[in-house]
Amino acid sequence: MRKSVLVSGSNGQLGRALQEASRFFPDLKIDFLDRNQLDLSQIGTKGKKIAWPKELLDTHYDYYIHAAAYTAVDQAEKDVKLCFQVNALAVKHLAEYLSTKNTKFIYISSDYVYHSLQNTPFTEKDLPQPKGVYARSKLAGEEAVKQTIADYLIFRTSWVYGEHGKNFVKTMDRLGKERDEINVVFDQIGSPTWVYDLAKMLLIIIDNGKAKETIGIFNYSNEGICSWYDFALSVMQFRGYSTKIFPVRTTAFPLPAPRPAFSVMDKSHFKETFGLDIPHWRESLHKCLNSLRD
Repeated sequence: MRKSVLVSGSNGQLGRALQEASRFFPDLKIDFLDRNQLDLSQIGTKGKKIAWPKELLDTHYDYYIHAAAYTAVDQAEKDVKLCFQVNALAVKHLAEYLSTKNTKFIYISSDYVYHSLQNTPFTEKDLPQPKGVYARSKLAGEEAVKQTIADYLIFRTSWVYGEHGKNFVKTMDRLGKERDEINVVFDQIGSPTWVYDLAKMLLIIIDNGKAKETIGIFNYSNEGICSWYDFALSVMQFRGYSTKIFPVRTTAFPLPAPRPAFSVMDKSHFKETFGLDIPHWRESLHKCLNSLRD
């Protein structure tokens, strides 16, 4: 029998990547919900009865991938209520509902939940210390899942980019065509994640049965580490742009939300549990840029 999967956030980066990757998994029946079908800003708001989409009411799914999220990190400092509504409160109601249907809940979280002065790669056992509204909302979403549904997987990922939506790689690709020189911060260190690698990983572990037998929190990003400066430089080099990049400190770009200076994650637990290799970020960046060129 084909495993059935429901994905929210179909028009987001991860949702689009899951749609593209799904064609390589013929044994999975995958349905997608967009914001019009599942409006997280309205789920469980005071005084309103939850109007679940017919997909949730009429169909049983083996897995639910929560790919929808409020991701405007700086705007979240103003939209506190909305950010928590989307990233935590709606998640709690979804988890409660899906727990009655024996559906496995897969929640995508963020490296922002760590954010301490630690300068060695974070493991899942390290204490989260989220600083901004977005970061706190993602940890609250994690807690909502853990406390509400017994069968779950949480993946903390970082520096996500891809062919769709707004992201760092697409911005650098555009600036490489438009400008002779740009400034990019060098004092934030992490690991980029090509969203297609993340999407493919999720479908692989569902397809091979590993997701069914596993519960818990896992770090996932591409292998290797870099600064945003290194990342930008690689985009320019791969593209052959002559744009000059100047490394600057974070203080050169004062922004509302605090950024982790170091958010490299240790993925040993993931690799030992799921037995999958993870591509290096340079390899995946090259593939993404080739895809953008096409």
